[in-house]
Amino acid sequence: MAFTINESYLSADERCFTVTSENTFILVTVTGNDAAVDRWITATHISREQPYGIQPVGLGVQWNPGGRDPPADTLQLCVGWRCLVFQLSNSLTVPQSLREFLLDPENVFVGLWNDRDRWKLQISRHNLRMLWDPVDMMNYVPGYLWNTPGVPISRDILMSDWSNYADLTPNQVLQVTLDAHFAVFIWRNRRRDTIR
Repeated sequence: MAFTINESYLSADERCFTVTSENTFILVTVTGNDAAVDRWITATHISREQPYGIQPVGLGVQWNPGGRDPPADTLQLCVGWRCLVFQLSNSLTVPQSLREFLLDPENVFVGLWNDRDRWKLQISRHNLRMLWDPVDMMNYVPGYLWNTPGVPISRDILMSDWSNYADLTPNQVLQVTLDAHFAVFIWRNRRRDTIR
């Protein structure tokens, strides 16, 4: 199950990628622009699998290593086949729709190795809040991604520079996309009523 990533669109305020494998297609928006984030959130609401009820949302946060407790540089969200990599450190504002999305009780945020994500969002320059901590899916399937052929997990990438969306490499985008996407995949394949 090898994954490929291709940049499909580039504008002044957003980059678009497609991540594909034999059975997977993911459309990724990378941006530091609050209007692009608002468009992504709006499209996510429109394309919701169920108009009401629990929706799993892959969530990840990246920050530059160093300092005592650095805030989040990026926020990754993944719903279905659509993912967003929002460059918090480059954005002057965040849309109200994102704040509401993070506080929506129907969204169950799931991720991998995410015990500090809620705190990192809170101490970011935008002071983003969540209702509860995201669910760490590694508690349910330990070692899952590390042992999946074709899934590129690299500590070097995790510890790299996340401060500028225009400079994020395709490998950085691929890794955080798969991180958020697989968290949702794991959630869907577990007993949903036992994970919250």
